[in-house]
Amino acid sequence: MTKSTAQQTGHPADRVDLPLVLLWSLVVISGTVNFVASFDGGSLWVQSVCGVVTAAGLTGLVLRRVRRRR
Repeated sequence: MTKSTAQQTGHPADRVDLPLVLLWSLVVISGTVNFVASFDGGSLWVQSVCGVVTAAGLTGLVLRRVRRRR
């Protein structure tokens, strides 16, 4: 099956879930920045903002998971 055929069929496994990709990217990037800021002696506000962003991203992932189960 070629890529164009897969797009024409619209099979759910062939679609990219953009919000899911963005949420995971947000969690990974903010977690990494928080990790580096913590060990590098970064300011408290950078660590706090990164922590809040990471928590918000994880909350979004959990909410998506719970909604899909229903």
